[in-house]
Amino acid sequence: MTDEAYPDLTGLDGTDVMVEAPALLAAEPWFASEIAGLQFYDYGKLDELTGERVLPLPGDRLHLVREPANPHNENAVQVWWRNSHMLGHLPRYTALRIAPLLDAGAAARAYVHHPGDGEAWSLRALVVGPAAETIHGRLSSTLPTQRCVGRMRRSSATGCFGTAPSGTG
Repeated sequence: MTDEAYPDLTGLDGTDVMVEAPALLAAEPWFASEIAGLQFYDYGKLDELTGERVLPLPGDRLHLVREPANPHNENAVQVWWRNSHMLGHLPRYTALRIAPLLDAGAAARAYVHHPGDGEAWSLRALVVGPAAETIHGRLSSTLPTQRCVGRMRRSSATGCFGTAPSGTG
């Protein structure tokens, strides 16, 4: 991935993730990752209060919570939705790189990039912020991107980042 690649935000207009457009244009580190363990937690199950399935929507905000006391992985990072539904964890290879940065206070903001289909490993998250630095470009190559050069703007037609025509911006 080049330093001019940005995540494809097509179809996410009006969602929480669009607050990240300026940060992404400013080349803030990001990566996309599957969420591990969906089948063991709340994902796809019925919410006891609402009776609806726990299936986050594209662009929804997620919360990353370190779990250093996890008996299976001291670098574990939990993924939560709406502060009440644990969806799973970042995969072990991702947590290995991001946990030390989170422990040191680096910020990481997470969003649903692909909501999945209720099956294991089907939900994908977009993580943005300084804690993404060591992963930026390594795991994101499977996320559709659009190369951007010159003056930048977000296209309302496509939701992607593109080049601004002369005299606009």
